Amino acid sequence: MRYWVFLLFSIYSFAQTDTIPTVDAEDFALDKTIAFSIKKIAQDSFKVENSLADQLSKSLPVYIRNYGPGNIATLSYRGASSSQHQVLWNGIPINSVTLGQTDLNNLQSTQQEQLYFSFGGNTEGTYPGALGATISMENQVAFIKQSKLRVHQAFASFETQKSQVDFTQSSQKRFFTLNWNRFQSKNNFNYYNPFSRKIEIRKQAEKEHRSVKTNFAQKIGSRAILKVGAWYQNTHQNIPRFITTQAALGQFSKDQQWRAFTSLNWFKNNWKSKIQISTQNQEYNFVDSAINTLGSPLLIHQHFGQLVFQRKTEHWEISLDNQYSFNKVQTPNFKENKAFHFLFSKLRIAWHYKKNSIEIGSTPQYRSDFITKMDYYASIRRESNDWDYFIRWGNNHRFPTANDLYWNSAGNKLLKPEKNQQFEGGVKKIHKNYECTAEVYHNTIQNRIIWKPNTSNVWKPININQSQSYGIEINNKLRHTVSTIAIEHQLGFSFSRNIELTHQKDLPYLPSKQLQYQAIALYRNQIFRVSSQWVDRVFTNEDNSIYLPNYWILNFSWNKKIKISSNQNLSLGVVLSNVFNNDYQIVSNAPMPRRNFEINMTLFL
Repeated sequence: MRYWVFLLFSIYSFAQTDTIPTVDAEDFALDKTIAFSIKKIAQDSFKVENSLADQLSKSLPVYIRNYGPGNIATLSYRGASSSQHQVLWNGIPINSVTLGQTDLNNLQSTQQEQLYFSFGGNTEGTYPGALGATISMENQVAFIKQSKLRVHQAFASFETQKSQVDFTQSSQKRFFTLNWNRFQSKNNFNYYNPFSRKIEIRKQAEKEHRSVKTNFAQKIGSRAILKVGAWYQNTHQNIPRFITTQAALGQFSKDQQWRAFTSLNWFKNNWKSKIQISTQNQEYNFVDSAINTLGSPLLIHQHFGQLVFQRKTEHWEISLDNQYSFNKVQTPNFKENKAFHFLFSKLRIAWHYKKNSIEIGSTPQYRSDFITKMDYYASIRRESNDWDYFIRWGNNHRFPTANDLYWNSAGNKLLKPEKNQQFEGGVKKIHKNYECTAEVYHNTIQNRIIWKPNTSNVWKPININQSQSYGIEINNKLRHTVSTIAIEHQLGFSFSRNIELTHQKDLPYLPSKQLQYQAIALYRNQIFRVSSQWVDRVFTNEDNSIYLPNYWILNFSWNKKIKISSNQNLSLGVVLSNVFNNDYQIVSNAPMPRRNFEINMTLFL
């Protein structure tokens, strides 16, 4: 038993002090809801340099719609498309107001952030508009005396380099972190072209991405904390075309995003409150050399305000989250600049008695260029010895994006908001070194917005009839020892049906079955990891006449700690991806790399 306990500790403290210490109780955490479907994604020093798309695909049985290196990656989950999920950073929604989605290949969480994955958008700490899932990155603050520096450098196939520097300095009253990240690659990998029946080299897929994150927190007396955070991203990339496209000239994009927030958290006895102001700006330019040379510049300005109150007693909890945002879009693709206001108030009430809990909530929403809508939900949870049960029901609305409403000659101001009705229930069993969670769900989405060509062959967004998704997700975790080797197994399986109800056809790019496995073994100062993912076939069009076959990927990694001094350590690692050199595609005509490798070094000071 002592070995698997040591394994859990060592995975996060393998190289000096990887673990983020306990967060102060004043923080507003996402794990307070009584529905345990909110999952914490484990953070350690061997994952944080990877993209969010990579972290999610190796941690949960979810489908990441990845267009390949140098291109975008988005989430498809429980019948919801890429634009029907929310991604948050410290409460700031970072989905584009024009497209409604964000590129998970350009996002990385740091060791000072906790990563959450939850179903729906009406539980505490989430944001309206999530008909599928909400991904949240939250800064974690630890007021302890520490000074840490982590330097990571990796070299990989396709002329890829990854560099990352993490610095943390804190005391009992002050906390500061700084993270710098750089990624560059030519992405010139080999792939099998089924049209030419030859092995070819991917071209025009170069990418360079830089980001800087910083977070500062200061205790004010004994009852308040001031927090300030900022995040800057800069991405230059050649966007590779589908392999069926014959255009010789490439596509290019330049994307700059910067966001910042200031918050004051105050607490007294059973009361907590938070006031936060934040801003987010994006400057994006896309050029398709085969069509034009001037590009389509896009400027987005957003400003947010938030005021939260919480009250907790022995049996009751109540919270009120009020948020306001101002959004402005400037682009030549609209007839004029567009601006709108968004306001919502999220009320949550929970009652606890012994091991039983009931929670209800409602979220009225107002958008200045649209109509008012109401979200609501209810949850019940019961704990009994090693068993834990919950059920949850609710609805969410998602307003059309700015492109849906205002795109030149195509925008449709008559669109209705998308709406879902969702149900989920689950059971968790913990017995000694074994843990199992099983969840069933049913998600119905009405007024889905899709773009289709009209009789004049002009693509326009329209509302279609409802879709339905239902299924089961099972996750298992087992810890044991073999001699002096501590091992942890994680096995996840999901089965679902995702149907467009009018024609009774499967929705594109939503597999019915997925299997995900990971094993971590600790032997002395070494960690071995094996991860594998099997994904069933997916249809790529609405009439289900074309599909991509299933695929299976196996990855392996090894890390070894070398002690330099009492407070300095060096970690050396090797990663081998797609071990069996399989040819596969996640998106039609967007090939994925064959076998590739990475060697890395991390210095802890």
